[in-house]
Amino acid sequence: MGKTSAQVVSNGGPATPGLHWQPLNEPGCGGAMVALAVSPHDSRRLLVAGDMLGDGLSTDGGDSWQTTTGFKAWEMADFTWHPTNLNTVWTGSMSGPYLSTDGGRTWQQKRNGFPAPAGFGYGTPIEKVLIDPQDTNHLLAVGGSARHWESGGKPLWGAVWESHDVGNTWTKLTTITAEGSSNAADAPGTNITWADYAPGGNGLIYATADKANFLVSTDNGKTWTRRNNGLPPAGMGRVAVHPTNKNIIWIAVDNYLPDSAKERVPGGVYKTTDGGLHWTNSSNGLGKTVMGNDPNLTSRYFALAVAPTDPQVLYANDAAWNTGVIYRSTDGGANWRMIASKANIGSDSKDPNKQRVFQVETAMPAGLSLTRLVVDPKNANTVYGFNSEFIVRTRDGGQTWDDATAIPAGGDAWRGRGYSGWVTSTFRFHPTDPNRAFLVALDAGKMWVSRDNLRTWTRPINDPWPWGGGHDVTFAGSRVYATFGQFSSFYGIGVSPDKGDTWKVMYGAAHGLPETGGGHGNTEPRGIFARPDAPEQVWASINGTVYHSTDGGDHWATTAIAPNVRHFVGDPRNPRRFYAAADRNVYQTDDGGSTFTAVGGPHNGGRMAVDAQGRFYLAASEGERSGLWRYDGKAWTRLLDEHWITDVTTDPTNPNRLAITTNQNPYTESPQATGVWISADGGKSWVQQNDGLAMLRGFSITFNPHNPQQLVWGSDGRGYWMTNWPRNFVPTGTRTYTSTPDDARFAAVAENPAPVATTAVKIDPNFKLVVRNGSMTQGLGTPAEWRGKFGDVDVARDTEVFKTGPASLRVTVAGGKNGQAFQTVQGGAGATFKIAGWIKAAGNVKAQAMIQAFAEGYTNNKFIQLQFIQNDTDWMHFEKEVTLPEWTSFFNIGLLVEGDGKAWLDEVHEANSPVDAGKAENPLTAEPAPKGKPWEAGWGFYPQFPEAWQNVHKGFLERTRQGVQKHDINVVFLGDSITQGWGDPNGGKEIWDKRYAPLGAVNYGVGGDSTRQVLWRIQNGELDGLDPKLVVLKIGTNNLYGDNNAGSDEEIAQGITEVVKELRQKLPNTKVLLLGILPRQNEYFSGRVQHINAIIRKLDDGKNVRFLDMGSKFQTTQGKGDVHKELYTGDVLHLVKPGYQVWADTMQPLFDEMMK
Repeated sequence: MGKTSAQVVSNGGPATPGLHWQPLNEPGCGGAMVALAVSPHDSRRLLVAGDMLGDGLSTDGGDSWQTTTGFKAWEMADFTWHPTNLNTVWTGSMSGPYLSTDGGRTWQQKRNGFPAPAGFGYGTPIEKVLIDPQDTNHLLAVGGSARHWESGGKPLWGAVWESHDVGNTWTKLTTITAEGSSNAADAPGTNITWADYAPGGNGLIYATADKANFLVSTDNGKTWTRRNNGLPPAGMGRVAVHPTNKNIIWIAVDNYLPDSAKERVPGGVYKTTDGGLHWTNSSNGLGKTVMGNDPNLTSRYFALAVAPTDPQVLYANDAAWNTGVIYRSTDGGANWRMIASKANIGSDSKDPNKQRVFQVETAMPAGLSLTRLVVDPKNANTVYGFNSEFIVRTRDGGQTWDDATAIPAGGDAWRGRGYSGWVTSTFRFHPTDPNRAFLVALDAGKMWVSRDNLRTWTRPINDPWPWGGGHDVTFAGSRVYATFGQFSSFYGIGVSPDKGDTWKVMYGAAHGLPETGGGHGNTEPRGIFARPDAPEQVWASINGTVYHSTDGGDHWATTAIAPNVRHFVGDPRNPRRFYAAADRNVYQTDDGGSTFTAVGGPHNGGRMAVDAQGRFYLAASEGERSGLWRYDGKAWTRLLDEHWITDVTTDPTNPNRLAITTNQNPYTESPQATGVWISADGGKSWVQQNDGLAMLRGFSITFNPHNPQQLVWGSDGRGYWMTNWPRNFVPTGTRTYTSTPDDARFAAVAENPAPVATTAVKIDPNFKLVVRNGSMTQGLGTPAEWRGKFGDVDVARDTEVFKTGPASLRVTVAGGKNGQAFQTVQGGAGATFKIAGWIKAAGNVKAQAMIQAFAEGYTNNKFIQLQFIQNDTDWMHFEKEVTLPEWTSFFNIGLLVEGDGKAWLDEVHEANSPVDAGKAENPLTAEPAPKGKPWEAGWGFYPQFPEAWQNVHKGFLERTRQGVQKHDINVVFLGDSITQGWGDPNGGKEIWDKRYAPLGAVNYGVGGDSTRQVLWRIQNGELDGLDPKLVVLKIGTNNLYGDNNAGSDEEIAQGITEVVKELRQKLPNTKVLLLGILPRQNEYFSGRVQHINAIIRKLDDGKNVRFLDMGSKFQTTQGKGDVHKELYTGDVLHLVKPGYQVWADTMQPLFDEMMK
């Protein structure tokens, strides 16, 4: 209600009177870069790409970087410059290919012919676009990610796409597989990490791909063969091709662990002189450090480049954490010499030769472990190398190097060059010192401090680990406090007594705080607040629990304010008043923290601000009734219904001036983040202000209290930005929202769940551990019995990677997220046993075999680590004696993973018992149905509650049995969770009880069901013996996701058709009222819904099957993604009570007609 059309100005759109954003120029990059390309036409024009950073442009050889615009998502890949057109350049991305015709400054997506953009995950990742040197209108685009960026959904890895019209249209040519290539529609593609035409053209193309290693196509990409004779069984790094001789190729190779070996074999460089038919080691002079079985501490080679103007000159890099050395060859790779290194933090090989070569200095702490090297096409002495934190550069053949992402500014201060890749957390100006500001970000962004009004920055904290990220900063007098940690881990609370000049980081039991690092459950910190009038009083949130210190952060103790407190904010007018945002309420204290009172508010408490009048603002993101809320001390008002809001700030001198930012995490080809919105009338109207921004994902925004015309905005992957909002710029917004009575009721004070006392459990001395299906032998999509899942992970039964066969449990995680897969064991109070198994990992991950014990009602839990590994680690055995707490009611055995990559668990068993002493149980409650088409029946499955779906089905069977006996079922509502919502008191229950229950209606809606589950339920007895007058069927929306039930629009329509056929066969005397799928979150979904509805409309025969499309009642603009949000819950998928009222009223005439 109340929302009008909003004027949308995309990033880089036409400049209008208003805000223009510029990079803050904090040091370093801080995000993983994936490509750098030097224009073959102009050596000073460079492009750089990041894994979730978008692209940067330099026109001065890397001295400075400029903004690029036009991307719809920012997960990027490699570049290709046009051979003759100076300004034409292509880039790949996780959401398809992009083209620039102005030298890389602006970009246009070119995916006509590709599948529709995925709502979740990536469907068409493109690593690189290739330009045929013999016909520049002919292009190929290869499906992959050299970054190994994990994707939700169903990405077409290995796909090779072809265009004959300069990229205007594309068709799929073939799929590269682990064995070569295939034209089969369902061929299992493998990730392509590099590809390029060989010099001279003639349709000869080289490529590398996971599992396949080096491949060759001699027919312009139609077919591919592997050429790996002589290459070791290791991962492949970059490829360097001789600029004029197509047969001479070099390839960088990772280290590897031979079968049954205890030490890894170091990587190196291999060379072929016959186009890949035979390879030989060409690593003389390269480092060969070996540190046991740790791949990160054994020499490994990813970066490699040949000079186009002098192919005898090559550059390579040993990327092990304890080495980090750049090498140069001047004889075609026959011999190598060390030319540059950098001091490493932590482990170091102690090679004295490293100290004799040039020592590179960078703003960021990482060692000189590079993922790519690039040589200027016109100058063999100009080279660039990069990793996840910086770009290094030489212009004299490696004699000297500098940081091309930051400029030294004297002492330990640095200034950025314009291409920042930080995932930001918080930006704070010091309240009393106008020259001081603090930025906080993930990873090594941890904290940077400026003492000269944002000109230069220093990085004051490495303890206890240089990485690990930060969350928040607060000030009280000369004291500064900060929380450090990310991805479920805690890295301490920083305490500075002198405005941020010196720091001490508190952690561990001696200070009353969690230990640092992983392996301790979720201990990620969030907000922190210190009282301005009592600087030694400070509160911090750690995984929702509030810790309080009364001695300036030296010692801490937990304090009960409310469940799951995330953030704090103070009232600038009253130092004793501050607020804590929790799950169900905001809590206010007026006595300096002695007591807290619930004042209501939205139930997904986010970041907050308090204006000069003492009014409180809260950015409630993504949940029910999300948006910007204001509390004036008496009542809550919802100012804006922005679902993706993440932060809010107010002008400290003018409460009418507000700004918010929006964010949607990566892993979608259709991002919903819309950047920055401002209001000059106290939130009555809003206008978008994104001119100059390189991306629209934002996480933090703040006014400068010393110069309220200045705003600083923090992005989700592109660092910090600043702008000037002149006081005389008072725009009239085009976007408004009118708060409703339902909003007010929603924000009323909510009752917190009463604490449940832990139930005493009698110790069972006879308990014996039995692990079921520990070999992962049983199961289909997932191992039977390993049915539990928690967090943002993908769980699967892996039949290709295992310890002894035939399968293992695999957990895949991406984007720094975390989660686990587990088997639940009942009982075990006070029991002691030994458990053993094997664990393996790959990628940038931390993985733990673990046990987690729970009390009854989840009132207590304990995390027990069995084995911890990280990154690329081969199978490691564990065996550990475990004693469970006496209050244990049940416990999980599982695999916990965080980061980007995969981990495996296998052969889990009680140490004194054989593997698989316990067998798996009912497969229908052990795993989801195998993947199938929308017209193929399949049972339902909830990973966190494995037996729940079958229990619902059994309940419907019992109701049907009673209905057959009593003849009291006249109407069946059949469908998914939207149908199920007729039984929700906050949904349609009141209407149901009045309209449909008296008619003898039953609700057979099941959350998460697609056409496949409805078919399975019909075929497995849910309607057997019934003879109702009418079935109301609404199904299909859950087939739109990229999961086991997904399909194209036509396939989904066929699945709905099959359900109707099944109903007519099962219930020949019953009429079917088929309802169209309702419009939902965005234009992508709503467009597909309209297409499907147009197909199934044809099932209406005017008599036994009638079709009703209610979309126009729920949608504001036909064919677009705008819906009447007041009819939906916050997910813009499910309905609230007014939505069910519209459904009932719209359906009633046809319903009545069919009931006659």
